[in-house]
Amino acid sequence: MKEIKPIKIVLTTTVHATEDKLKVLKALLNVVPPSIRENSTIREVHVEGHYGNPIILLNVSIEGYGAEETFKYIIKGLSGTDRKILSATLDMRVDESNRLHIRISKQQAYLGNILIYDGDDVVKIVVHFMLPRLPKYSIISELKKLIKANNVD
Repeated sequence: MKEIKPIKIVLTTTVHATEDKLKVLKALLNVVPPSIRENSTIREVHVEGHYGNPIILLNVSIEGYGAEETFKYIIKGLSGTDRKILSATLDMRVDESNRLHIRISKQQAYLGNILIYDGDDVVKIVVHFMLPRLPKYSIISELKKLIKANNVD
């Protein structure tokens, strides 16, 4: 079977009015390998919250080889337990376009840790893959192999 590989990763998080933008930016960039951080372009969008509060959306898009390296960095940064959780929940994390959605704790990312977290205060990661035309269950099977291949425990 043809190998699947990440071709693009988009990381997004929010900066609320009560947060320090530089700390949130640090959390976002901590999810990217150090060698790729310096060349990353941060996109910033200012929006208004439901109650009129200012919110800043921070977004980093990484493509090509940088996407592959970032995916490996994220997977290797997960604990063994989180890799198992990710593998076990792939059917809920892979959408109809076969993109993988991962949410990690923004607080833990700030501290340099990558921790699966499905709460509200997160860095959202969307991984786009170069994929052969396969049914979703085959994609999930290949993703499990890719996650296991990047296991460091």
